Amino acid sequence: MGNVSTYTLTTAQQLNPSTQYYYTILSYNGAVVSSGVQRRSFTTTSAASPSNDDCAGAIT
Repeated sequence: MGNVSTYTLTTAQQLNPSTQYYYTILSYNGAVVSSGVQRRSFTTTSAASPSNDDCAGAIT
């Protein structure tokens, strides 16, 4: 991915419900990459995301 601080999934990359995902985060400053990095994980909920996330009509 390169040098990023945020990442937004595209429609094709949406996460599946009730699925465990794994990730690692590496830091670097030019030529030196972090060591001792641990793999982390999270599990998505069983409910699928709504097909329409438009909040234009939300009450404020």
